[in-house]
Amino acid sequence: MDNDPRVTVAVWDQENPYHYGEVRGRVVSRVVGQEAEDHINKLAGKYVGGPYPFGPTDSRVVYRVEPIRQRTM
Repeated sequence: MDNDPRVTVAVWDQENPYHYGEVRGRVVSRVVGQEAEDHINKLAGKYVGGPYPFGPTDSRVVYRVEPIRQRTM
């Protein structure tokens, strides 16, 4: 994504693979370091009640995508 900002994000319904959502777009920003770690820790606090368990070689990268096309089925 650093070399080619075009991306597609797709999510399928586990019980019915014919139901899905897709977003096509381009990466408009990249967040790393403490800001990215704060982001995952906030989400982990909300969903699992504590900080994200980073491993010794883990690093967090957040890509922000500008949607160009959305599709659901």
